Formats: sequence, C-alpha cells, structure tokens
Amino acid sequence: MEVKSQSEKNSFLEVLSKRFKGRTNLMVEMSKIFLDQAPVMKSILENSHQIGDYEAIRFEAHKFKSTTNIIGLSSLSVFAAKTEDLYYSGKPTECTEELLHDFATQIEIDCQKVKLAVTELSQEQLAG
Repeated sequence: MEVKSQSEKNSFLEVLSKRFKGRTNLMVEMSKIFLDQAPVMKSILENSHQIGDYEAIRFEAHKFKSTTNIIGLSSLSVFAAKTEDLYYSGKPTECTEELLHDFATQIEIDCQKVKLAVTELSQEQLAG
C-alpha cells in the first residue's frame, strides 16, 4: 500500500503543481481545504441518506465537486457530480448504496495521498 500511496502522491503533486503553477502556499492551502471538507462529506454520505436529509447530500456533493475539481482529484469530482445529480430533486429514484459506499472509499484513498502531499510540501516550505 505504501508504494501505491507514494506513486499516487507524486502524481497528485504533479497535477497540483501544474494547476497552481508551483505556488506551494496555494497548493498547501487548497489541499488543506479538501482535507477539512473530506470528513464532512464522508459523514454525510454515511448518515444523511438513512435519515432522509437528501438536500444535505446534494449540497455537500456540490461543494465537494468544486474543491476536488480545483485541486485535480478527478475520480472524486466524478463521484461528487454523479451524487449531486442523483440527489438533485430529493430522494433518488434508484438505489445509491453502492455509489455512496464507493464515494466514501475514494475519499479515504484520496485523503491519504493528499495528506502525504501536504506533508512533503510543508517540509519543502520549511527547507526553502
């Protein structure tokens, strides 16, 4: 898992660097915004459907879609867009259990690589 996380982190850093033209402060700041939003999104995915708070799912998916687009997490952006669409009119007409589970799993995966990237970027800032 470590090797995969390292290579995913390196890929993410490349995308992030291109998007922010190597401006480390912005790269760290936007990554931290993602890391703040991720647990909220995951919690909403795990709890809100069961209690019927479909608007919370749609709203958070919309916000999360923007953040993931900005920092280049395309897999999560696709999950967020699909979730937002399915919950746009309230309770979805199709089963979303698998989608929500896969979305939450992808959040965990991407959080690991973003945390690794932030650690590396922060170390570079201290050394620079």
